[in-house]
Amino acid sequence: MTTVAKVRKEWSSDGTHRHIEGVCTTTGTHYTRKEEVDGINRGEDWHTSAGGTTAKIKPMRYCPAAACLASPYITTAPGSHDREQPREPAGVLGAASMILIIAYDLHNPDRDYPKVEGAIKTAGGGWAHPQRSVWFVDTTEGPATWRDRLHAAADSNDEFFVAHLQQNGRVRSSGV
Repeated sequence: MTTVAKVRKEWSSDGTHRHIEGVCTTTGTHYTRKEEVDGINRGEDWHTSAGGTTAKIKPMRYCPAAACLASPYITTAPGSHDREQPREPAGVLGAASMILIIAYDLHNPDRDYPKVEGAIKTAGGGWAHPQRSVWFVDTTEGPATWRDRLHAAADSNDEFFVAHLQQNGRVRSSGV
Protein backbone atom coordinates (compact mmCIF):
# COMPACT_ATOMS: atom_id res chain seq x y z
CA MET A 1 0.00 0.00 0.00
CA THR A 2 1.26 3.50 -0.89
CA THR A 3 0.42 6.18 1.67
CA VAL A 4 0.13 9.85 0.70
CA ALA A 5 1.17 12.38 3.35
CA LYS A 6 1.00 15.67 1.37
CA VAL A 7 -0.37 17.13 -1.82
CA ARG A 8 1.26 19.66 -4.10
CA LYS A 9 -0.98 22.14 -5.90
CA GLU A 10 -0.75 24.24 -9.01
CA TRP A 11 -3.04 26.85 -10.57
CA SER A 12 -5.44 25.81 -13.30
CA SER A 13 -4.65 27.15 -16.76
CA ASP A 14 -7.41 29.78 -16.44
CA GLY A 15 -6.31 30.80 -12.92
CA THR A 16 -9.71 30.18 -11.32
CA HIS A 17 -8.80 27.31 -9.01
CA ARG A 18 -5.96 25.08 -7.89
CA HIS A 19 -5.33 21.51 -9.01
CA ILE A 20 -3.60 18.71 -7.26
CA GLU A 21 -0.32 18.58 -9.21
CA GLY A 22 0.91 15.53 -7.40
CA VAL A 23 1.40 13.86 -4.05
CA CYS A 24 4.24 13.08 -1.66
CA THR A 25 4.25 9.74 0.09
CA THR A 26 5.29 9.04 3.66
CA THR A 27 8.70 8.02 2.28
CA GLY A 28 9.10 11.48 0.70
CA THR A 29 8.67 10.31 -2.89
CA HIS A 30 6.79 12.66 -5.22
CA TYR A 31 4.31 11.26 -7.76
CA THR A 32 2.41 13.28 -10.32
CA ARG A 33 -1.35 12.94 -10.40
CA LYS A 34 -1.05 10.83 -13.56
CA GLU A 35 1.57 8.51 -12.01
CA GLU A 36 -0.73 7.99 -9.03
CA VAL A 37 -3.76 7.22 -11.22
CA ASP A 38 -1.67 4.88 -13.41
CA GLY A 39 -0.63 2.99 -10.27
CA ILE A 40 -4.22 2.68 -9.10
CA ASN A 41 -5.24 1.44 -12.56
CA ARG A 42 -2.49 -1.23 -12.32
CA GLY A 43 -4.12 -2.45 -9.09
CA GLU A 44 -1.93 -0.63 -6.57
CA ASP A 45 -3.59 0.45 -3.33
CA TRP A 46 -3.19 4.21 -2.59
CA HIS A 47 -4.38 5.84 0.65
CA THR A 48 -4.10 9.19 2.39
CA SER A 49 -3.10 9.50 6.00
CA ALA A 50 -3.34 12.64 8.12
CA GLY A 51 -4.53 13.47 11.58
CA GLY A 52 -5.17 9.82 12.40
CA THR A 53 -7.55 9.41 9.45
CA THR A 54 -6.95 7.27 6.39
CA ALA A 55 -8.94 7.10 3.17
CA LYS A 56 -8.62 5.19 -0.08
CA ILE A 57 -7.77 7.33 -3.12
CA LYS A 58 -9.89 6.81 -6.22
CA PRO A 59 -9.28 8.05 -9.76
CA MET A 60 -11.68 10.46 -11.47
CA ARG A 61 -11.84 11.21 -15.16
CA TYR A 62 -11.71 15.03 -14.80
CA CYS A 63 -11.19 17.78 -12.26
CA PRO A 64 -14.48 18.39 -10.41
CA ALA A 65 -14.46 22.15 -11.10
CA ALA A 66 -17.14 23.20 -13.57
CA ALA A 67 -15.94 23.09 -17.20
CA CYS A 68 -12.40 22.08 -16.15
CA LEU A 69 -10.95 19.31 -18.31
CA ALA A 70 -7.80 18.57 -16.29
CA SER A 71 -7.40 14.82 -16.46
CA PRO A 72 -6.87 12.40 -14.81
CA TYR A 73 -7.89 13.48 -11.31
CA ILE A 74 -8.10 11.90 -7.84
CA THR A 75 -10.48 12.00 -4.90
CA THR A 76 -11.37 10.25 -1.67
CA ALA A 77 -14.72 11.93 -1.12
CA PRO A 78 -17.78 10.21 -2.64
CA GLY A 79 -19.65 12.57 -4.95
CA SER A 80 -16.86 15.15 -4.98
CA HIS A 81 -17.25 15.41 -8.76
CA ASP A 82 -20.45 17.38 -8.08
CA ARG A 83 -18.66 20.09 -6.14
CA GLU A 84 -17.61 23.43 -7.53
CA GLN A 85 -13.91 23.30 -6.61
CA PRO A 86 -11.43 20.44 -6.95
CA ARG A 87 -10.80 18.60 -3.72
CA GLU A 88 -7.54 17.11 -2.62
CA PRO A 89 -7.69 13.74 -0.89
CA ALA A 90 -9.80 14.09 2.26
CA GLY A 91 -7.08 12.75 4.51
CA VAL A 92 -4.61 15.44 3.47
CA LEU A 93 -6.78 18.54 3.21
CA GLY A 94 -4.67 20.20 5.88
CA ALA A 95 -1.39 19.27 4.25
CA ALA A 96 -1.64 21.71 1.34
CA SER A 97 -0.09 25.04 2.22
CA MET A 98 -1.47 28.47 1.50
CA ILE A 99 -0.18 32.01 1.76
CA LEU A 100 -1.86 34.24 4.33
CA ILE A 101 -1.47 37.98 4.69
CA ILE A 102 -1.54 39.23 8.25
CA ALA A 103 -1.89 42.92 9.09
CA TYR A 104 -2.51 44.45 12.49
CA ASP A 105 -2.84 47.57 14.59
CA LEU A 106 -1.48 47.29 18.11
CA HIS A 107 -2.95 49.94 20.40
CA ASN A 108 -1.82 51.42 23.70
CA PRO A 109 -1.17 50.71 26.48
CA ASP A 110 1.21 47.81 25.66
CA ARG A 111 1.75 47.58 21.89
CA ASP A 112 3.72 44.36 22.42
CA TYR A 113 5.18 43.86 18.93
CA PRO A 114 7.74 41.22 20.05
CA LYS A 115 4.99 39.02 21.53
CA VAL A 116 2.88 39.14 18.34
CA GLU A 117 5.94 38.64 16.14
CA GLY A 118 6.96 35.67 18.29
CA ALA A 119 3.51 34.09 17.82
CA ILE A 120 3.99 34.34 14.05
CA LYS A 121 7.60 33.15 13.92
CA THR A 122 7.16 30.16 16.25
CA ALA A 123 4.01 28.78 14.57
CA GLY A 124 6.10 27.04 11.90
CA GLY A 125 6.22 27.47 8.16
CA GLY A 126 7.89 30.19 6.13
CA TRP A 127 7.19 33.88 6.53
CA ALA A 128 8.11 37.30 5.16
CA HIS A 129 7.87 40.55 7.09
CA PRO A 130 7.81 43.42 4.53
CA GLN A 131 6.48 46.11 6.90
CA ARG A 132 6.24 46.59 10.67
CA SER A 133 2.64 45.34 10.89
CA VAL A 134 2.37 43.21 7.72
CA TRP A 135 3.40 39.59 7.29
CA PHE A 136 3.06 36.88 4.65
CA VAL A 137 2.92 33.38 6.12
CA ASP A 138 3.18 30.02 4.33
CA THR A 139 0.99 27.72 6.41
CA THR A 140 -1.37 24.76 6.43
CA GLU A 141 -3.66 26.48 8.95
CA GLY A 142 -6.55 28.73 7.93
CA PRO A 143 -7.16 32.41 8.65
CA ALA A 144 -9.46 31.80 11.64
CA THR A 145 -6.81 29.67 13.38
CA TRP A 146 -4.23 32.39 12.85
CA ARG A 147 -6.62 35.12 13.99
CA ASP A 148 -7.24 33.23 17.24
CA ARG A 149 -3.50 32.61 17.75
CA LEU A 150 -2.75 36.31 17.30
CA HIS A 151 -5.57 37.48 19.58
CA ALA A 152 -4.19 35.17 22.29
CA ALA A 153 -0.80 36.92 22.01
CA ALA A 154 -2.23 40.46 22.02
CA ASP A 155 -4.22 42.91 24.10
CA SER A 156 -8.00 42.97 23.87
CA ASN A 157 -7.97 46.30 22.01
CA ASP A 158 -5.53 45.16 19.27
CA GLU A 159 -6.91 44.55 15.76
CA PHE A 160 -5.96 41.88 13.22
CA PHE A 161 -6.70 41.17 9.57
CA VAL A 162 -5.85 37.67 8.29
CA ALA A 163 -6.69 36.54 4.75
CA HIS A 164 -5.82 33.71 2.36
CA LEU A 165 -4.19 35.11 -0.77
CA GLN A 166 -4.83 33.46 -4.11
CA GLN A 167 -3.20 33.94 -7.48
CA ASN A 168 -3.23 37.56 -8.70
CA GLY A 169 -3.68 38.81 -5.13
CA ARG A 170 -7.32 37.77 -4.76
CA VAL A 171 -8.56 37.14 -1.23
CA ARG A 172 -10.57 33.97 -0.64
CA SER A 173 -11.39 33.99 3.05
CA SER A 174 -10.49 36.11 6.01
CA GLY A 175 -10.46 36.16 9.76
CA VAL A 176 -10.94 39.62 11.22
